Amino acid sequence: MCRMRGSCGSSIGAVRAKQITDAWAEQKIVREIMVFLHINGVGTARAVRIYKTYGTDAVQVMTENPYRLAMTPKPRRNSALISGVKD
Repeated sequence: MCRMRGSCGSSIGAVRAKQITDAWAEQKIVREIMVFLHINGVGTARAVRIYKTYGTDAVQVMTENPYRLAMTPKPRRNSALISGVKD
């Protein structure tokens, strides 16, 4: 912490410190969303899709209207494999 603020001599620089702080804050939001979804029985892959769809509003969207989960896109599968068509 001392190095990030530059009060102990050498510093990593203000720009790099801001990048680290911003990345940490973003990861904290993602972690909170993932924990919320896991507590509510959502698996990891589905939670990632929900986060990618709704972003930082995922918890709010799911709290206000959990039925929106049904509208979250599902992963695409190879249609040739599903239909049994071979090359």
